Amino acid sequence: MDHYKGKSFVSNERLFKREKALWFPNMWGGTLRKEGDGVDGGRDMVHVLRGKVSVVGIQSGIWAEEQVATFLGGKEGENPALKGIIESSGGLLQRVDVNVQSDWVRSLLVRLFKGRLRKSMPEEHWGRYFMVKLARDVGRGLTEDVRDAMGFLNSQVGYVYLLDTECRIRWAGSGHAWKGEVEWLNMGIKRLVEEAKERKRVEGRSKTLASVPKEPRPKERKLEKDPERAIA
Repeated sequence: MDHYKGKSFVSNERLFKREKALWFPNMWGGTLRKEGDGVDGGRDMVHVLRGKVSVVGIQSGIWAEEQVATFLGGKEGENPALKGIIESSGGLLQRVDVNVQSDWVRSLLVRLFKGRLRKSMPEEHWGRYFMVKLARDVGRGLTEDVRDAMGFLNSQVGYVYLLDTECRIRWAGSGHAWKGEVEWLNMGIKRLVEEAKERKRVEGRSKTLASVPKEPRPKERKLEKDPERAIA
């Protein structure tokens, strides 16, 4: 633990293959939106993730937040290039944060400091900041089985997941970023964004072709028995 600083695994240099990648779980929880999240106080994350390339940071405390920042932070020595990649993606790339609440004390503290959290990020990000509870049984919380399946092995450590537009986990990081991991993450992000852009262009061309009215086929002329009339 002292040697690895809580790091669960070392990241891949390349993306996980699409056909072998695992699905990211559909977490449920409240967000920082001032207008709220409905009658039950929460929303499904899948509606935010689907259709976009997403970089998801999962943290449960200050230590975990610092670890996630080594992958996604904008300061020197972290990942200042990420902001530019997001801005140049044409809305296809987004950052999503998950604040994991391991007990009622943590949940209470997060609710009390919602205002401070809002001030720490742009307003457009409030709806992409989820507060999710750990759970023992299958339901709306994050269960142990789900955590094990996605490699979220230590609830006190920060994790980063790169998802494609279909919510598949294509890359993952844990703990503090080691040498090369930020570069590998950015390379994976750029590749997925380019794939999403190409898919969007193909879909746009298909829609354009489908909207073009088909010209009516010319009527076939009947053969004339008289050769001279047929030539005329």
